[in-house]
Amino acid sequence: MARLDPEKSKGKFEDHLREIERLQKLNHKEGKEFLGPLNEKIRSLVNLAFDDGKTKLDDYKPNPFFSVSTGMSEAEKESNSQDYYKRRLDMMKNYVIGYLEELTLLTDNSNNKSTDEENSIIEISKDNFQGIMKVFISHKFVSQDQKLAVTLRKVLRSKNIEGYLAESKREYELLIGEKIRKEIENSDYVVGVITKESEKSASVNQELGYALGCGVPVLIMIEENVPHGVLTHGRDTEEFTRNDFDKSCLRVVTYILEKGARKKIPPNIEWLKESVYTPLYNKMMKIHTNPDKFRSVPSNPWQELEPVARLKCESDVKDFFEEYTKDLEKWNLLLIDLQQGFTTNQHRLGEIIKTAFEKVSLTRADGYILLDQGSSQEPRHWIDAFKFIIFDNSITNDEVLYEKLLDFAIKTNNGHQRWLQNWKTQKPILFTHIFDVLPELRKELRVDFTNKQLLDQKDLLTDLVEKIVKVLETKIS
Repeated sequence: MARLDPEKSKGKFEDHLREIERLQKLNHKEGKEFLGPLNEKIRSLVNLAFDDGKTKLDDYKPNPFFSVSTGMSEAEKESNSQDYYKRRLDMMKNYVIGYLEELTLLTDNSNNKSTDEENSIIEISKDNFQGIMKVFISHKFVSQDQKLAVTLRKVLRSKNIEGYLAESKREYELLIGEKIRKEIENSDYVVGVITKESEKSASVNQELGYALGCGVPVLIMIEENVPHGVLTHGRDTEEFTRNDFDKSCLRVVTYILEKGARKKIPPNIEWLKESVYTPLYNKMMKIHTNPDKFRSVPSNPWQELEPVARLKCESDVKDFFEEYTKDLEKWNLLLIDLQQGFTTNQHRLGEIIKTAFEKVSLTRADGYILLDQGSSQEPRHWIDAFKFIIFDNSITNDEVLYEKLLDFAIKTNNGHQRWLQNWKTQKPILFTHIFDVLPELRKELRVDFTNKQLLDQKDLLTDLVEKIVKVLETKIS
């Protein structure tokens, strides 16, 4: 029994339903401030209207998962917010309709204790029938609709197709149970039997909506003169009457046989492909194609994901990104040591590089390097600007050194491009002198790792990034 008068509770739920419908006409910026207060009013009423109100509140969660917004443009974020607002209102509406259905059942039962045969529940027999395909039959749990569902199952079985019917369910249940979800996920098709009784059924809408979300093909059989709802509007449907339902069933089954079994994919994989794997792939490709990605610590798109998105990823993706995260940390520590080595020994490193510039008369009396007639720079600052070149083991002569210095200056936009080009034209021997002091610079750096350690870690990360890109390519293809 309800704790409050059912009729009074119904009136309040109807008020909330009207408010939801009002908010559905607004955009999220206009309506979002009303969602919180309305949600609390519904929760309070549920708790007071039903004996099992507290249990119902445990299941009352009208908050659809908010898709990952990392990497979205402002227009995409706006669209995402509007979609979230709309879906939340749709879910709240489904809950309220379900509560109204339950209260209606309570009042009907209290007014009429007897159950006539027409409205009695049919016991569904269960067996181990195995067919070439499986079809989940969604229907309202009243006898007249059950009879239609049983008829459809008979026609399916005549063509060696399993038709799944739930043993029992409360029509006002709003959250379909785990067993029902699994049955839908494992089905080749879901057929919704929509009648005058079921057109506003919360549970049928939940089942059909869940199937669409899982990528399971949904076929609609709709009774003549029943108006189309949100889930049936704009879709091809098989219209039937009670007198010719057998023929309609046969046409639906023929269609299923022509199309054949669907290719089943794991739940959530389409969402993962669109909202997680594709953004991850785009970001990792930028890292992969950037030749200077390890001049600093590359970004970690994995850490930018919402925790729930990381949780839903497949194990191989998780393993690769967890390894990437650990190796990035190692690289970060190496770079910290490298920077500390430069900071600690920068004066001595500056003195070493200054000798190369002195040999071509490109230093001032105070030891500063002459960049041009109006500009100069301390040697230690010049060496700091190009510290990564020192550890490039592909530098085998002065020509390669020049190309590496110039390429780095252009890509990092550090302002040295013009001066390097002028020196190459006017003082080309300078790069031979710089090349000659590279071994001494590397020796003087005195950090807690070797040149080989730095290069090995860089190679390891390069290979790992390439592997991650290939795995993600496979996932989204």
